[in-house]
Amino acid sequence: MHNGADDNASGTAALLEIGRLLARRHPARTVVLVAFSGEELGTIGSSYFVHHSEPQPIDSLYAMLNLDMVGRLRNARLLALGAGTAREFPALLDSLNTMPRFDLQASGDGWGPSDHAVFFATHHPVLHFFTDLHGIITARPTTGTSSTSQESRRSRSSYPVSPWRWPIGPVP
Repeated sequence: MHNGADDNASGTAALLEIGRLLARRHPARTVVLVAFSGEELGTIGSSYFVHHSEPQPIDSLYAMLNLDMVGRLRNARLLALGAGTAREFPALLDSLNTMPRFDLQASGDGWGPSDHAVFFATHHPVLHFFTDLHGIITARPTTGTSSTSQESRRSRSSYPVSPWRWPIGPVP
């Protein structure tokens, strides 16, 4: 057991919950949910996906949403990095941040030490959702209770999943 394994496990858990919610809807666009491995070794999984993308060619991608280290939500503070990579992102994030509201900190370009940077390098808009750094990233098996915050478990996937019909494109 990797209690509190925030780096990979929390994003994967959020991805699975988003997939569960999307399975009940019929989004206007194809939504591809992908979990990458090897980010700490040089974005191995995301780089492979970008250069060998299936089932859709990478050029058909509208945006990449990265959920990396989202398990330690404190004081409802959620970072949305890359908000400057598409003109539509600030208004879209604001419109989706409904009750219970996050203290949403939207900022930045698409560069950063995670999988989204590979997509940004190929001129795709990106958002990296992140609950910020902390001192507990469990890489070794442990015993005991999870240290992932109760607040985070309740709300990390509660950002409304809606059939996005916005034509999202990179900022020129």
